[in-house]
Amino acid sequence: MKLDPETGRLEIFPSLHLHRFMTRTQLFSMESGWEEWSTRQDQVTRYRKILDIPELKALRKTILIVTFALDDGFIHTWDFSSWELTDGYQNRPEGKRTKDMRKWFKEAFDVDLPIGGNWGNVDATYDPHNQSTGIVCNYRELFTSEEDWKNYRQRNKF
Repeated sequence: MKLDPETGRLEIFPSLHLHRFMTRTQLFSMESGWEEWSTRQDQVTRYRKILDIPELKALRKTILIVTFALDDGFIHTWDFSSWELTDGYQNRPEGKRTKDMRKWFKEAFDVDLPIGGNWGNVDATYDPHNQSTGIVCNYRELFTSEEDWKNYRQRNKF
């Protein structure tokens, strides 16, 4: 398991990796059993898979959610989290849950978060509406203009 800080390529298994210019067709050719997770404009854009990763020892059950552009466009985001650490309340965006998730990711991938580059960025995030925490990658292709991308980079300081 590894995350390449230069490209944002995430390898979970030799047979399952995510990268900036991946399409859903490419993802499905590597790994089957994806659950349709949400739609946009009557097209499925998000897929979920529950993985069992023996290398992660006690926290080995993980959730992977992948979001694509419409019409089999490139991957926009991925969300990777430990089943046991995902749910729970914290008072602010930076709290115990996000710290625990970053620690879990560091142990799994030997990468300190946040990281980012011209390809996008990866960090732990907390969703107060769903009271859930995950490691999220936003690839550059998510942004519709160069100005949006630059503003995002400036706000996230990478």
